[in-house]
Amino acid sequence: MKWWLHILASWSISSLAIAEVMEPPHVSVVGSAKLELFPDYMEWVFVVNTEGADPEIVVSEQKEKMKYVKTFLSGNGISIENMRISRVRLNELAGSNGGKGKESYRAINTVVFTSTEFGKYEVIWVGLAKMPSVNIQTVDFELNDEKEQQAKARVKAIDAAKLKARAMAGSLGMALGEPILIEDHTGADRYIHGVLPALDTETDGTGVSPTRGTIPIRSLVQVKFAIYPQTSDDEEPSAPATGAAAKPTPARGIQWKRK
Repeated sequence: MKWWLHILASWSISSLAIAEVMEPPHVSVVGSAKLELFPDYMEWVFVVNTEGADPEIVVSEQKEKMKYVKTFLSGNGISIENMRISRVRLNELAGSNGGKGKESYRAINTVVFTSTEFGKYEVIWVGLAKMPSVNIQTVDFELNDEKEQQAKARVKAIDAAKLKARAMAGSLGMALGEPILIEDHTGADRYIHGVLPALDTETDGTGVSPTRGTIPIRSLVQVKFAIYPQTSDDEEPSAPATGAAAKPTPARGIQWKRK
């Protein structure tokens, strides 16, 4: 059995060595691009809770708080259709005497809503923060067409990589060939959490009108290009010559890797 393992190991090592020898001359470069985009809307997430010894009173008070929250949001341009409110959850809080007995109860509702009223960010934030039973969890700034914008950034990053690779190949007296490998690292820093200064705000001179800031869409690609000896009239990549005339090398399939 062991001799089979030795043969398999030898074959694997030989295959790797052959693959390295057969790999054409190439350059490996990194291209990057960045788009700064205005967010299309905000998504807010917060919780409302009530604690007390009597579960009926706790639930009743929680309902009144939720009515107040809905009225506040509606008064600031947030429609009921844009609110997602979870069912009330009633949790039992254990007593302090060794975890035995029920000391109190807690009622919780989670509220999620979207808004395009960026000018009311501060009003909504302060209004919710002043409510003692409200805990703001996150405010996410989102794009409607994030995938499309990522695709644009990716194309720009690939163009940057190609320009860099052509310059490197030219400095070596070589022509740029077909891409062999592309690794994509594209994403959006669309989550902006915390207090108002995290918005990168500006004002209209009065100090009370925050802007919505921008969301950076970053693309980073690593591309490996084959390179060939350059001829005097080489403007586009040429394949290596065989015999008396140059013959094109069969196209190699591009390997895409997403991380």
